Amino acid sequence: MSVGWTQKPPYIELGKTTIALNEAFTITIKVENGKVKSYAPFPNIPSFKKNTIASVTSSNNKGNGQVTSIDAVIQNYYAEKEGTFVIKPFSIKVNGQVVESPGITVRVGPYDKNLGEPSKLTPEDFIDLEKNKEYVDIQEDAFLGLSTNKSQVYVGEGFTVSLAFYVASVNKAFMEFPPDLGDQLGDILKKIRPAKSWEENFQIEEISPVEVNINGKKYKQHKLYQATFYPLNSEPIVFPRVGLKMIKFKIAKDEKDPTSLEARLNMKKSHKYFYTLPKRIEVKELPAHPLKDQVPVGVFYLQEFAPKKQIRTGSSFEYGFRVWGEGNIAEIHAPEIEENDHFNFYPPSIQQSVQRAGQRVSGWKTFTFHSIPKESGVYNFKNYFSWIFFNPNTQQYDTLRAKAKVEASGESLRNLEISSANVGDFYEDISTQSNSLSHNNFRQQVRHIVNIVMLIMLSGALFLIYWSYKNKHLQQRKEKEN
Repeated sequence: MSVGWTQKPPYIELGKTTIALNEAFTITIKVENGKVKSYAPFPNIPSFKKNTIASVTSSNNKGNGQVTSIDAVIQNYYAEKEGTFVIKPFSIKVNGQVVESPGITVRVGPYDKNLGEPSKLTPEDFIDLEKNKEYVDIQEDAFLGLSTNKSQVYVGEGFTVSLAFYVASVNKAFMEFPPDLGDQLGDILKKIRPAKSWEENFQIEEISPVEVNINGKKYKQHKLYQATFYPLNSEPIVFPRVGLKMIKFKIAKDEKDPTSLEARLNMKKSHKYFYTLPKRIEVKELPAHPLKDQVPVGVFYLQEFAPKKQIRTGSSFEYGFRVWGEGNIAEIHAPEIEENDHFNFYPPSIQQSVQRAGQRVSGWKTFTFHSIPKESGVYNFKNYFSWIFFNPNTQQYDTLRAKAKVEASGESLRNLEISSANVGDFYEDISTQSNSLSHNNFRQQVRHIVNIVMLIMLSGALFLIYWSYKNKHLQQRKEKEN
């Protein structure tokens, strides 16, 4: 028999448009050939009160070998009074997707005696009323696991950590994630994140179960967190024991069909803690090397973006040096280029891409250098561009060397720089000028200037005295004559 498990997008169904005052209006979210794994709160409707939430899973065998299933969550509402009510369009986020509903008009009529009194109880109230009923705690087949893809690494070598909740396919216990799952995860991550490591987080936005096989047994893996860490020193990394509180339901002992809607509504809620096992990662020092504290660790390769083989002196060109592979891409630094008489190399522009998939972090970083050749000749770029790293697979240091070759032609740039500089007639007159030194006594020159200024001032004063005396004498002579 074949099973039609092509999952379709979630959708919303609205209840009857005409109901009695004591009859429930329903909003249902459904997923065909899949599960309602997560959903946002149902909307509040004016003049209606929320009541119980039901969860239903149904299957349909068409008889031709095709089996379909529908997983549904139903929210019940009861009207507070009679009348006609317009329920406006709304949306609910289901399994990470926003599902739209166009809204509806609902007419609420008088009380219908045949329907009886509507329930005003929440699921928690219902459980309280059932305290005297005997419940069975079905043993769950599930566990919380923290796993790593390596147990021993070098300093700077990456290892991936996964935290997931596993539920066996044969599990019969009813469980669900609690509303405070995000807060719990925040506390857990504070405990398990290594303090002295670089982290590449895989950013799990929603919990989607994946079927895995563990020791020949099938489980649903609900991955909660995954990241790759790169230790920055040789201290061992220890992941402590951490716990997750899950919601678990008990069923009535005399319940004949635990999977029925009635049985689910009558379940008794409880909590169950699941714990990981502690784990230790040994970190080894890199082998002795002058650059062991600076080189990245990983498996890397080189890709070049070379210029044309024929270039001209004085004309700029670009050369791309790309390092790609598996490792901490953030720790890849530009190759160091020594100063030389053949090229002017300027600081590079940098581009990078990081991919996180499966258990691996990979990617590339490209350094694009702008350069100007200064001398004509044939040049092998391996003499200028090289990049050292440590390969944990071979446990050896390795060097990526450029393979590109170029031929530069044209006049020497150094000669052009000298001839293009405008030095005027200074250098031309050097041979005709005396090279003897002259002595300048600055203080003596200042003294001469001061003396001259004082002599001028004294002469001016004498002239004023003489002019004043002469005027006075002329005035007295005129008075006598008169």
